[in-house]
Amino acid sequence: MGGFSEEVRHVLMEAGWRPGRRVRTRIYSLQLTAASYQWFPAVAAFLREFGGLHLQFLRRDGSMGTLQFTPLMALQYQTPAQVQHYTQHLAPAPLCLIGQAYAEHLMLLMDAAGVVYGSFDHVLFRVGATGREAIEAICRDLEFQELRTRDALE
Repeated sequence: MGGFSEEVRHVLMEAGWRPGRRVRTRIYSLQLTAASYQWFPAVAAFLREFGGLHLQFLRRDGSMGTLQFTPLMALQYQTPAQVQHYTQHLAPAPLCLIGQAYAEHLMLLMDAAGVVYGSFDHVLFRVGATGREAIEAICRDLEFQELRTRDALE
């Protein structure tokens, strides 16, 4: 169950993650479907391992970054209508909210295939091909692939 750099593995373990971690996801499923999100097997598998984690990591500029996978917290900042707007301009597939990064500025979304996207200030990014890749990219403060800008979404 590797796949993480030593740096990111350390950050994850500090937050309470361990290989083989399994948490119940029923509450996440209920919260997200009540908010009109679709619940995908990829989201369930990801949150089963990483749900509830709150990570802190050092960014390249020396500041502290944050990453959390608590959908209820993220629901306070992102509406399904905003996500639907992104989805219409990205692909025909819907997205499900999975968490936030960078002090709640980047909303993290996952599609049915497990690809992770981030939305910030009306810009949509592809963060990682998998949840694990997204965690690595965020914690290592890597650049994301910009998919759509504010102008393309309006």
